[in-house]
Amino acid sequence: MFPFTELSLIQEQGSPLKFVAKSKKRKLEIIIGDLLENKKFLASYLKDIHAIYQDPFSPKKNPDLWTEDWFQFLKSISHQEVILSTYSASHSVQKNLGEAGWNVLRAPGFAHKRSSTRATLKQGIFTGKTK
Repeated sequence: MFPFTELSLIQEQGSPLKFVAKSKKRKLEIIIGDLLENKKFLASYLKDIHAIYQDPFSPKKNPDLWTEDWFQFLKSISHQEVILSTYSASHSVQKNLGEAGWNVLRAPGFAHKRSSTRATLKQGIFTGKTK
């Protein structure tokens, strides 16, 4: 549980709109906007991400955010012990993650989904078999 007390809306010139919440030890930021258009900002602003929930609609509806290139970008701004979770269990998504250098695990699904995908950069974080 993250005991955030306040969610602030921040809009700075030249930056996408974002919501920020802080606790004593954690910070949650929700950045609003087109990720591909804001890639340069994200690369300069976000470093050492520890958790990613990849949820840009389905690979069919938004294919640009499920590519090997996108996953390499996420890798470049992530902490070595990052864990990426997504509802998608698509073999092409898992292949693209693997090609981008992520260790991939098929995991139990969220809500009504039978399976989902987890990925990390560090070997040995997952117990069980990785893809």
